[in-house]
Amino acid sequence: MPTLHKLIKLLHHVWCCDVTVIRIGTSGRIVWGQPGGALESFSREEKLHCLKAAYKARVRNTEMESAMFIALCRFCGLKAPALHVTHLVGLKCDQISLPHEQQPQPLISNFIKQQLGFHDQMS
Repeated sequence: MPTLHKLIKLLHHVWCCDVTVIRIGTSGRIVWGQPGGALESFSREEKLHCLKAAYKARVRNTEMESAMFIALCRFCGLKAPALHVTHLVGLKCDQISLPHEQQPQPLISNFIKQQLGFHDQMS
């Protein structure tokens, strides 16, 4: 968020208008199976117990960064789509294997080209 704050200040000081800021991220730690975050302090059994309890409580996503990203951008008058990608289910596997077409970058690239008017010229 500090980088986003600096970006918004820069956009304000250079009088940018009609700006869209895009966030690409995963859909949260319950999908990834990482209740301990960067400092993994849970045993495998504790992790599975936590994940199963969250799943039983109908929790499917704990992603919070996008909520803050969208709120801050909206407050500042910026368009702010957030693209969430679920690579895997933490309770079943821990490897990412998506074909290139299903990754978020081509989707965002096409969106940017369309917004800039390049999409029609490249066809």
